[in-house]
Amino acid sequence: NTEDFARRLGVPVSVAFDYNLYGKPFPLQWALRQAQRHRAIQIAWEPNDIDAIEDNDYLNNWAREAGKSGVPVFLRFGGEMNGAWTPWGRNPHTYRVKFRLVHEVMARYAPNVAMVWAPNAVPVVRAENRMARAVALPRGCCCPARQFMTK
Repeated sequence: NTEDFARRLGVPVSVAFDYNLYGKPFPLQWALRQAQRHRAIQIAWEPNDIDAIEDNDYLNNWAREAGKSGVPVFLRFGGEMNGAWTPWGRNPHTYRVKFRLVHEVMARYAPNVAMVWAPNAVPVVRAENRMARAVALPRGCCCPARQFMTK
């Protein structure tokens, strides 16, 4: 857990991370506990059925709760969408539409939520060359994710 990790590091942890299934309520109590520890949160929000994402009561209430928390939230909606193992990434067009929809609802009710675009990327260079390559990577560096970045 985050507390054990911080103890092992010997320094405070500034962002706590958790997975959450789409359809579950916003984890308000967890978010508030993290805020008491002066942490932002990152939520990997996994929509097993991408077609179920709609501008409806569930999504609006989730956003309102996130907004009411006042906690800085990094919302990683449907991360690793370019991986064959995710059910939400099978249709890039649908994924983009739903990502934008979630963004619009968060912007409406939760200005403390930042959407995180998180394609899967496996390093393709040796460890000693990673830093030099990371500095030089162009926008849209993960080629398999490019299909998710176009209109």
